[in-house]
Amino acid sequence: MMNVDAVDAFFKATESFADAMVPTVAYVSWTRQGRQIVVKARLRLTLQGLDVAYRRFEWNGVIAETFPLAQIEKSQREFIEDILKGNLNSPNGLIEFPPQHGGGHAGQFVELHPDGLEQQSRTLVLQIRGDDQNSPLNFMPLDWDLKAADPPYDSLGELFQDFGLGLLIVVEK
Repeated sequence: MMNVDAVDAFFKATESFADAMVPTVAYVSWTRQGRQIVVKARLRLTLQGLDVAYRRFEWNGVIAETFPLAQIEKSQREFIEDILKGNLNSPNGLIEFPPQHGGGHAGQFVELHPDGLEQQSRTLVLQIRGDDQNSPLNFMPLDWDLKAADPPYDSLGELFQDFGLGLLIVVEK
């Protein structure tokens, strides 16, 4: 079951400056067993006035996308509620965000996320984890396939970085 305290802490910490921010979403998904499944996603609060352009990359079952949340006409809370129900809404439709093997999603609120500390900025992050989709995969064939994409990426990790998702963390089971 999801830690609702983490969600509440995130909204409480961001409420004082929420009106000055534009919520944006970035994610990477891939096709696994015939289903499009979210690998990693971020809901980011960006200062108003900064250009947040829609971007999409698609190649052989891998999709990366970034978009302003307003593009799907959802509030931050509605977007997170949908995630907890197992779906990520994007301008191109729903993508599955399966729960962990025991059921539900794990949540954690991080007030000083390492991604922000690297840039000497305070970055508040609500992390929501679903099923560890990446553990049984061998990334080498996928990395080689991405080198032939348009535009080409050296690896899945580089695609994650380009779409502002940080590092790809592989969880061993």
